[in-house]
Amino acid sequence: MKIAITGATGFIGHHVRNILKLTDNEVLLVTRDARKVSTLFSNESVLLANIGEFDQEWFSKFGEPDAVLHLAWGGLPNYLSQHHILVELPMQIRFLTSLIESGLKKLVVTGTCYEYGSLMGALSEHHETMPSTQYGIAKNNLRKILFELQQRKNYELAWARIFYPYGEGQSKTSLYSQLHTAVRNGENEFPINN
Repeated sequence: MKIAITGATGFIGHHVRNILKLTDNEVLLVTRDARKVSTLFSNESVLLANIGEFDQEWFSKFGEPDAVLHLAWGGLPNYLSQHHILVELPMQIRFLTSLIESGLKKLVVTGTCYEYGSLMGALSEHHETMPSTQYGIAKNNLRKILFELQQRKNYELAWARIFYPYGEGQSKTSLYSQLHTAVRNGENEFPINN
């Protein structure tokens, strides 16, 4: 299977690559900055591209993959920025719609727990979304648009909501990273986001 990954050099992308390297899939890493790809696994190749620059030929430039894992999203970690609605959402819609209109049959997009708003307790994919951040609103709108597009285009869509990921490669300014460092150093307290 040919799989293209956007956002492959990010935190989530790094972990996805580590799983896909164990498969016989042909993997295309789509990145704006090839310097961020320090090591290529045997089943990987790189395409230098900025998905924010509209191009109706993205699907063919990606080698007409069987599936796209879309992990890319700019403007993070500022979840309240208007950038998510004014810049990121329209760009994401243009990019993903062009792939689908050109023949993409399988699409996986990362969503976010911020689509649920400030709900607490156990959640399921059947809970109503009530986003309260600009990031959550933009992601939720993208999800709705992509599922509506399935009414006109025959493609499979998996919306993978991510909830508070942590682990190797995470930003040093994340709460988890700071807590982990403080515990490792035997500190009783630490300043958040310093």
